[in-house]
Amino acid sequence: MRLTSDLRCGVRQWLRRPGLSSTILLSLILGIGANGALATLFNAVFYRPLPVKEPNHLVLLGWTAHTWPTGITVSGFSESGKGGQDVVLSFSYSMYQRLLEEKGALSDVIAFAHLGKLRLLQGERASLAEGDAVSSNYFSMLGVHPALGETFSPVDTGDALEPAAVMSYRYWQQAFNGDPSVVGRSVYLNNVPVRIIGIVPANFSGVE
Repeated sequence: MRLTSDLRCGVRQWLRRPGLSSTILLSLILGIGANGALATLFNAVFYRPLPVKEPNHLVLLGWTAHTWPTGITVSGFSESGKGGQDVVLSFSYSMYQRLLEEKGALSDVIAFAHLGKLRLLQGERASLAEGDAVSSNYFSMLGVHPALGETFSPVDTGDALEPAAVMSYRYWQQAFNGDPSVVGRSVYLNNVPVRIIGIVPANFSGVE
C-alpha cells in the first residue's frame, strides 16, 4: 500500500512540473549510463584477461636510464619509474633479435609496433585503418588462431618475402562486409602492396 501511495504522489508531482522532473530523470539515466560505461571500461582494462594463451604469463619488457646516451633519440611508449628514471618500452630491431636469441627464463619473445593511421587502397576503393607491425612469431606465441585464412608463421622471415597482413574481424566486417574472398587479395597500405592472408577472431584486437 505504501509503494502505491508513493507512486501516486510521484505522478502528481511530475504532472505539476513535468519539465523539471524529466530533466532530473534524464540526468539520473545519464548518470547510471556513465557509471555503467566506466564499470565496463574498468572491467575490460583491469579484470578481463587478454584473449590469448596463458595471459597471466605475459610480461612487457622495458629499460631504464638516468640520461639518454649522446646522439640517441628515444621514441615509443614510456613511463616514469623509480627515482625519476624514464622507463622506455621500445627496443631496436637488433635488440629484439638479441633478446630472441638469448631468451633465458622467457619461453619466447615477440615484438610489435603501432603504425598509426594507414590508408588502405583496393582498386579505386580507399579506407582508413590502424595497424601494428608484428614479428612473425606474434600469433603463434600468443596462441591466436585465425577465424579465416592463416596468420604469420615463425619461419616467415627474410627480405624476399611478400609483405602480408592479417586483418581484424571488426575491420573485415566494416570495410569488406565480411566477404571471405578478401583473403588472398592484394591491397595497398600507404602505397605498399600487401597481401591479406587471414582474419583474426572477433575477440582479439591486439595486446596494447
